[in-house]
Amino acid sequence: MINRRGVALLLALMVIVLAGAVLVAAFGWTRVELRAGRGWSDLAGAEAASQSGLATAMTDRSVWAGLGAGQSRSLASLVVGPAESTRVVASRLGDSLALISSEGWHGQAWSGVLLLVRLRPDSVPDSTTGSPSLWAVPVKDRAWISLLPQ
Repeated sequence: MINRRGVALLLALMVIVLAGAVLVAAFGWTRVELRAGRGWSDLAGAEAASQSGLATAMTDRSVWAGLGAGQSRSLASLVVGPAESTRVVASRLGDSLALISSEGWHGQAWSGVLLLVRLRPDSVPDSTTGSPSLWAVPVKDRAWISLLPQ
């Protein structure tokens, strides 16, 4: 009978050790999953911030006022949330062609977008200069390029 008790004790200890190992692995895996989810969330926020900066530059017609061919203009950084910001640079490449660069940050992630646009004169003249203001139109439906993180 003593042999049976010793074997039962040994089996019980092995079950407890295995259960503990499974719990430790589960907690480690949960921590990895939480970090991955936070990373994906930060990346999605950074992409949204960079695309919102791009949309702001596309819809603001004053961006191109006074900007000659070969000149660039940095737009003010936008702060959307506590850890989110966007930097937009508009560059006029020629009379009717421009490039808009937008970078967005959120948490630990960064995302950037470049957009090649065609500049077209507006039919309504600008009230300050009297000349038609310019507005930006994407060259193609898929003219944006997402930059790789550094």
